[in-house]
Amino acid sequence: MTSASAIRDVASVVIGANAVLMEDKVTYKAALTEDAAWADLPILGEDVRKHSDAAYFAARGFGQVITMALCLDDCPAEAGALQVWPGSHERPARHQPTANQGPVVTDEDAPDEQAVTLEASAGTLLTWDAALVHASGPNRTDRPRRLLVLGYTASNA
Repeated sequence: MTSASAIRDVASVVIGANAVLMEDKVTYKAALTEDAAWADLPILGEDVRKHSDAAYFAARGFGQVITMALCLDDCPAEAGALQVWPGSHERPARHQPTANQGPVVTDEDAPDEQAVTLEASAGTLLTWDAALVHASGPNRTDRPRRLLVLGYTASNA
């Protein structure tokens, strides 16, 4: 069994149906070391604000989506480890628009003091329902923080 099929099998168990891969990407967090004055871009920083991916996936025609992130590097809190709001996938979360970062979940629906930081070692596989409110802070280390992020949905979705 390959690693890809083993990960898909885990997604199938979590979804309760045959899972199919519908999204894959690598997220990379490292501070810029050079001034990019030539780029006329908004300064957003490396933090990812509170959000839920479920509405985005629903708009693309997908039902339940399971997100799996394979930690390619150690992911301590200071490197921008994933933060989650336990149980938030079981209730609707209001989103508010932002100028440059897409819709974010309101503080009322995901209070900061309820966040849990998931520190993880390289090789760890994190799994969550795409409806879960999540975020991450900036990478304040001198090492990269990379994740292979995979989205799975039921094959009959």
